Amino acid sequence: MEIEKLYKFLNSDKQCLKINRNLFNILSFESAVFYSYIVAKCKECIKKDEYKCFDEKIYFFSPVDEIKKNLKLTAFKQRTILNQLQKKNLLKVKYGHARTRYIWLNSDIHHLQELITGKDKLHQLEIKFINFLKEQENFEIEPQYLFHYIEKRYMDFDLLNFDKHNEMMKK
Repeated sequence: MEIEKLYKFLNSDKQCLKINRNLFNILSFESAVFYSYIVAKCKECIKKDEYKCFDEKIYFFSPVDEIKKNLKLTAFKQRTILNQLQKKNLLKVKYGHARTRYIWLNSDIHHLQELITGKDKLHQLEIKFINFLKEQENFEIEPQYLFHYIEKRYMDFDLLNFDKHNEMMKK
């Protein structure tokens, strides 16, 4: 089949970059491409024994110009993406001399899985809700009805606003 030949041709080059589609759930398109590139680059650097250790962590060299050449991302766009990835705790950056940097990748697969599935966000909301319940003086509900209460009051966990609910309860 012609499609199979085309697929093999496009994936035969060692410069092929594989991107997990689940990354698009948590990152922008450019960030997902950048992250996948950095993971491949890190693997290559470790294989070639081209890395440095800072704070007992392995950092690899990642020059701005190399990424600009390979991914067509400006230095500004790279910084923006790196900041986004750092906020999600997927990597850390140490800056060296002009236009150079060292990157550490968080290799904790569970952290990435939690980000992709959203379990981390849900867990934070559960903790916030439990703390909210502890603060209520007159709040009594039997455990078997707790989930029903949560479901009825807060259909969308993203819109959960405990301060607003506190005000409503006081009235």
